[in-house]
Amino acid sequence: MAIPRDGRDEDSWRRIGDVVRGWSRRATITPVGDVMWLADTESAEVADALSDELAALRVEPLRSARTVYDDEDYAEADLIGVFGVDLTLDPPFVLDADRALTPDPPCPRCGHHDAFDVRVSEPLRIDPTLLDGRAADGSRPGPRGWEVANLPTGGLLLSARLLDRFEAAGIRGLEREPVLHPDGRVSRRAAAIRAGTVVLTPCPRHTRIEGDPFCPVCGTAHGSLDGFFWMPRGAVGDADAVSRHPHGAAMLYLSRRAYDLLDGVPGVRRGDPVRICAD
Repeated sequence: MAIPRDGRDEDSWRRIGDVVRGWSRRATITPVGDVMWLADTESAEVADALSDELAALRVEPLRSARTVYDDEDYAEADLIGVFGVDLTLDPPFVLDADRALTPDPPCPRCGHHDAFDVRVSEPLRIDPTLLDGRAADGSRPGPRGWEVANLPTGGLLLSARLLDRFEAAGIRGLEREPVLHPDGRVSRRAAAIRAGTVVLTPCPRHTRIEGDPFCPVCGTAHGSLDGFFWMPRGAVGDADAVSRHPHGAAMLYLSRRAYDLLDGVPGVRRGDPVRICAD
């Protein structure tokens, strides 16, 4: 289940978060920045019960079935999804989201729109002190602070140390975008990242989908994925970073060699595995 943020005020969104977090014993709850909650219920009965509770807040979550991947699946993966830590929302981590982020119109093909569908009109201003503090889930950073954090675009903030490590290893297709301190200075500690390669829809020959296909314009899944999301080698090329979102910031996947460089890094959370097929 996905519960994307809409035009609700901060207090309403906080109440929704309190409800979703309250289901953590019956479902795997994952916050995605300040823009979405994900709930993996593993049963239709639990999903129905959570939906009923959210309905009291006039919330209608997006529901779909998904494959549960195990360690063998990740061992076979060519790309692995990456999320970061969610930093506290009060005070906010990104200070100028209202000014710097402009919502896209709904997809002209399928009509979908969610919180990731935004354009960044100017560098984001962050509160760097939160990189050294407790995260939204109560966890604490490592000795260097949080090095991978979620942004409200659905994208990621990476430490300069990690980005330098990627550059030294020859990681391809990962673009840096500066972020600013509150006083307007460019941060030397971290930067936002974006993938130069975007793959919106899976290979139709290798990917099994139950229900409607992925939208070819915005990449939204309108059915349920059964097994791996397969990407054609011709679409990926030699890139080590791939996005499944049109803007290249959200839904980021890294090659195995790039993902291995994140081993033990504070804030990294593993997403779904992706396979690459020959054209």
